[in-house]
Amino acid sequence: MSRVDRLAKVEALVSDYGGAQVSRVVPGGEERLDSVLCGVRALSPDADYVVIHDGARPLCPEAVFARTFAAARAHGAAIAAIRATDTVKQATANDWIERTLERRHLWLAQTPQIFERSLFERACEAAHAGGVAATDDAALVERLGHPVRLVEGSRLNLKVTLPQDFAIAEALLRLRQAGGAAWSE
Repeated sequence: MSRVDRLAKVEALVSDYGGAQVSRVVPGGEERLDSVLCGVRALSPDADYVVIHDGARPLCPEAVFARTFAAARAHGAAIAAIRATDTVKQATANDWIERTLERRHLWLAQTPQIFERSLFERACEAAHAGGVAATDDAALVERLGHPVRLVEGSRLNLKVTLPQDFAIAEALLRLRQAGGAAWSE
């Protein structure tokens, strides 16, 4: 499927399934950072903050957005994250345990990730100029030396990546439709 065809498909999906919340669809770039830059450059000049949220995290409770935005307004940069509950092992290149990381200091990054716009634009441009790739947007801001506030995310903010994640997401959707109390977090 060509880039033009993919864009048309996304526009059709937005139109068919609740496009009132989407002001416009912007084509992405070759790499993740290129796509982020395309989105940032398409923002209204009046936008003071950049809110980045993965389409792969469709179940994020609204309260997580509210907490993260409040922290971004207070600190300039904030991301949703959850504390690691599993023990995390750092491995060698050939899959031997190198060391055990201290769990009490580990968080698993999620989205939304929210930044003061001018700060985030500087971070993106610096990363782009330096040929830096990052797996999340907070890493770009960290490179500038600006602190990024961690905000309690949600285990319901599942990243749908693997085939079994779809079954988990469907079960969570049924829970939400049934009025499960967990969705008020």
